[in-house]
Amino acid sequence: MNEERLLEGARYDGFYAVATNLEDDAESILRISGGRWQIEEAFRIMKSEFRARPVYLSREAV
Repeated sequence: MNEERLLEGARYDGFYAVATNLEDDAESILRISGGRWQIEEAFRIMKSEFRARPVYLSREAV
């Protein structure tokens, strides 16, 4: 085991990493990321509670 690498990784314990390709300032990116939980919660509710009949689609050959 490489103790130096373990200690380096331990420096970041408790932090949440955000990877993005946005070129905005850090405050702006964190504000956008902070609202993401609402979107994810909406999808979680929709997937678990939304009741719909199966939909079968087909296209006629042209």
